[in-house]
Formats: sequence, C-alpha cells, structure tokens
Amino acid sequence: MSDELEDSQKEKAKLIYQHFIHAYLSRKDLQEQKTELILDTDSGALEDEAFLREVLTSLIESPDDEEFEHFLIAFAKANKQKNITLIKNPGVRDTILNLTLTALAPEFEEFEPEDFKMLFQDHLAPVLASLHPGSLAVIPNNISCHSYRAILTGLGQSVESLPLHLSDSLRSSIKSLKERFTRCSLPDSFMCKKTPVNENLTCAAVNRSHAPGNSKPSLSHALEALGEVRIANFSQTQLQSDDFVGSWFQTNIRPFLASTTPNFLFCLSSKNFSCETYQTVIKAFSSQRASMDREQQQAVYTHFIRPFLSRNDSSDPGCVSFNRGSKEWLQGNFGNFSGFAKLRDLQHLNANFSSAELLPLLTPTQVAELTLSSGALNDTDHIDRVFERLQEGDALENVEEFLTQLTANGKGPDFQPVVRDRVMNRTFSIISPNFTHFMEEDWFVWFHKILVPVLPSFSPMMIKSATANISCKNFQVVVSGMSNAAPAMSKGQRKGIGKALQGYLVKSASVINKPVCRHGIQSDAEWLEAYLGAFSQHVTYSDLKAFNLSAMAVVDSLSPEQKTELILDT
Repeated sequence: MSDELEDSQKEKAKLIYQHFIHAYLSRKDLQEQKTELILDTDSGALEDEAFLREVLTSLIESPDDEEFEHFLIAFAKANKQKNITLIKNPGVRDTILNLTLTALAPEFEEFEPEDFKMLFQDHLAPVLASLHPGSLAVIPNNISCHSYRAILTGLGQSVESLPLHLSDSLRSSIKSLKERFTRCSLPDSFMCKKTPVNENLTCAAVNRSHAPGNSKPSLSHALEALGEVRIANFSQTQLQSDDFVGSWFQTNIRPFLASTTPNFLFCLSSKNFSCETYQTVIKAFSSQRASMDREQQQAVYTHFIRPFLSRNDSSDPGCVSFNRGSKEWLQGNFGNFSGFAKLRDLQHLNANFSSAELLPLLTPTQVAELTLSSGALNDTDHIDRVFERLQEGDALENVEEFLTQLTANGKGPDFQPVVRDRVMNRTFSIISPNFTHFMEEDWFVWFHKILVPVLPSFSPMMIKSATANISCKNFQVVVSGMSNAAPAMSKGQRKGIGKALQGYLVKSASVINKPVCRHGIQSDAEWLEAYLGAFSQHVTYSDLKAFNLSAMAVVDSLSPEQKTELILDT
C-alpha cells in the first residue's frame, strides 16, 4: 500500500512539473523567476537536462546582459545554503558547465584573476566533475599567472571533495592545464608558507643578534617569526608610511636581514608597499648584502624584487613612474642586487629601459645579453663601449664572463668579421699580460671554450706572443684549440699561423723531441698533428724536413703541394 502511495505522489509531482512548472518557466518574460525555480530542488528542473538547456540558453541570450551573471551568483548562493557540493545528474552537470564556459568564453580575455577565482572556486564548483581537458580550450593562452593559479586552485579544491571515481577527468584537466601554462609553474620556494613560531627560539635569536658568531639558522627562524607575527599584521597605512617602514627595516630588524630566507622574501613581496617604502626596504637589504652568501643575494632578487615589481595590482607597476630615467629606476628598485637580473627581465619590467644609458652599470653577463640582442654584433663602436665597461674592475674576470655568456645558449654569436676582429683584439690586450701565469687548465679553458667565438680572428702575431714562453704541453693545447677554429680562417691567415707555430718549434728544437714533450705521441704523424694540427699543410715540406720526420709516416697528412715538393725533393 505504501509503495502505491509513493508511486502516486511521484506521478503527481511529475504532472505538476510538466503541466505547470515547465510551462511557467518557458515564458520569455520571467527571467528572475526562472532562476529561482531552477534552483528550487523541489521543482525538478535540475533533473531535466533538455529543459534546463532551453532555460539557460534563454538566460544567456536575454537582452539583459547581467541576467546570466545573476543566475550564476544565485546558483552559487543556493548551493552553499543547501550545502550542495556536487550536482549528481551528469547530464545536467555537463549542460551547466558547457553552456557557462561557452557563454563566458568571449569575456575571458578581459577577466581579472578575481573573476576567474569566483567562476572556478565558487560559481562552477558543483559542476566541475564534468570538466575534461578539452573544456579548458576556451581559456586564453595569455591570461596572467595569477589568473591561472585562481583556476588551478578551484580545480584542486573540487578534486579534493569529489569521490575518486568522479575525479579522473578533473585530474586530467589539471595536468593538461599545468602543461599548457608551464610559464606559470612555481617551485615550492615561490609560495608564502606559514611556519610554526617558536617563541623561545625567536627570543634566543634576538638576544644573540648582536653577539659575535651568532647562528644564522636561529636568526632565520627569528626573521620568519617576525614576518609572520609582526610584518604580516602591518596595516595598509603602515606599509605606505616611509617613516614606519624605515624604522622597522633599517633599524628594528636590520640585523636579521642578512639571514633572510626565500620564504620570508616571497611573503614580503606580497605586501602592499608603495614604491617609496619598497625602495626603503631595498636600501635595508642592500646594506646587508656583504653579510649574505651568494645564494641569499640571488634570493633577494628572485623571491622579492622580481615578484614585487612584476605585480600588476598597483597604480605604478614596476615602480616605473616613480623614478626619473633608467639609471634612477635601476638603482632605486634593485639596489645592490641589479646584477642578478637578466637583461630581458629589466626590459620587461620597464618598457622604457635604456640599456645604452646603463651600460656602465650592467654586469658582464648583462652586457653580453645586450650585445646579442641589440644588433651590436655588427657594430664596432658598440664593441668599443662594451670593452670600456669590461676594463673597469677585474678586466680578465669581466671578459671571461662576457665571452662565456655569449655562448651560454649553446650557439656562438654570428659576428661580422670586422666586429669579431675588434672583439679579439680588445680581448687579447686584456688576457695577454696574464699568459705568464696560465696553467695548462687555463690554456685549455681559454682556447677550447672561452675564446671559441672569436678564435678565427686570432692573428699570427697573437700566436707568436702567446707561445713566446710556453711549455711544449701547453703549446699542444693551444694548437688543438686553434685547429678547431681553422676552417673559419682565410687561407692566408692559416698560412701565417702555421709559420708562427713553426717558429716556436724551431726555437724549441732542443726540447720538443724529449720524452716529456713526446708523451702520448706514438708516431711522426701524431707528432705533426700535436704540434702543427690543421696548420701543418700550410708550411712547406722543406720546413717539415727540418724536424726529421719520416716522409712515409707523414705522407697521408701532407697537402698536394707538399707531396709535390716531396716527390721533387727525392
């Protein structure tokens, strides 16, 4: 009897829905009422996929552009009130998700991170179980990383709340999204994490902060605690007050800044400093740079300076307008840490950045980046300005860093020959005074790595100078390095270098055949390769005869001209 009564009630509800509610919702003049009735779980509208599609389409196509937005807001509110975390009907779920994403797709280009957050963490939460990787194709590729993370957070929250059998597609969507936005992937160090505050450790660190031999780990813990307990609670007014920020960073916590951590720095980058107070903080960190190790110095840039200046939620992104000119901008916003920035980062953060104006302030690495990107490979005047910069300070170290960076991407720069000659000449004037101090490893590094982009411009006079007082083993290192560059040299240059190498051998005739200079050399052909390399064919056969080489042993290494000489000589 009870079963019959239940069936009767279901049939009655069905008739009410079909003949009243359905007809009522189909009217074109009742947009607000449609929303209310759709969300009324007792109405049955959320069980009729076809009808729901019809009504949602009418809301989307309504002359009132805000009608569908109102529906989404009301939909989210109703779900929260009734604690609905999942629309169980898969067809209805698919319909709501797909129609919503399709309807909003044209607006995604203009969406802010907060809009994506509301959509994926709030409005669509109960239907995200229907998401699949293809659904996300409507998300533009150029959204900000903040927007990407807002979407990713929403998907992650839904995965955690879904039963395992319903989460597979959503997990695939998350994987697909991450693969698509690799530019926004952040290591754990780029997340502001809360750390447990140990009051005893903090107090002990404070007491030791002025004592000699203080413990950096303890000071780091103390700084983390200060960041979480005090700095995190600074008001907007305080963060914008230069006097307040100055008293804290340049006085109160200044002794701790040399023990900074990536987490403290990244948390700090999210604070709403003004450009003025931000630069006050930079001055405080700069004053402590000498007490930091290189890893900490790098972290100040990567975890504080770059994230803060990259924010687009301020009235002056990058603090560009706050300063006059590139020099003031660089010094004010980067302090003593500008050397850790890539040139492209500086150009990205400040569209008006003038590299030429700042050449004297750039590091050798940044100068190399500028040389590769500015057309300077064809400009001898620029090269002269570059070397004026490199000669400041430790010129040898600077030119080594500069030339190394030119090939950092695995590809050598395409110098015009006249520019390459200028680079080689200026480089040689810097490195040649140091030849007398070179060890075998130095000769190898310079002639097989650092000088490779410009070795084709190494002249016979340079060879003569470089090998004037060199050991036979180091001479072999130079010859093998020069041989690698020989194909890019003119025939005349190869001949001149061959003559210069021959000059060394003649001068060293008394030692080059001693056991120490023939170590690893098993034949005359190997001797020829070791001491003349690719230049052996650019000296005369009569010159080679002076070294008492077996004609039969070296015949395969001779040029046609040398073989002709050999035949005529016999």
